[in-house]
Amino acid sequence: MGDMWNRELEFGLPDCRLNFDRANKQAQGMTPHGRMWMERVFCGNCGCDGGMVTPEWAAHVFYLCQECADKYGPVQGATEVPEEIVRNG
Repeated sequence: MGDMWNRELEFGLPDCRLNFDRANKQAQGMTPHGRMWMERVFCGNCGCDGGMVTPEWAAHVFYLCQECADKYGPVQGATEVPEEIVRNG
C-alpha cells in the first residue's frame, strides 16, 4: 500500500502515525492487540494520543483531537470519519 499511495490525496496534511517500516510488524511503533497489530495515532496539531488503528485501516491517517477541532474548526478538503465508525461503535 505504501508505494502505491498517491501523495496528492493527502491535501498536504501530515500522517498522524509514527513513521516506520509498516511491513515489519515487529518494528517499534506496532503494538499487538489480541490477534491484530495496531499503531498509535496522534493529534496532528498538539500531539495528544488519538487511540490506535490497524495498519490496513487507511493508507493515510490525519487526526485532530476534539479540543483542537473545537478551537480551529473543520479541516477543508478532509473527509471526517465519525467516531462511531472508527471505534466500531
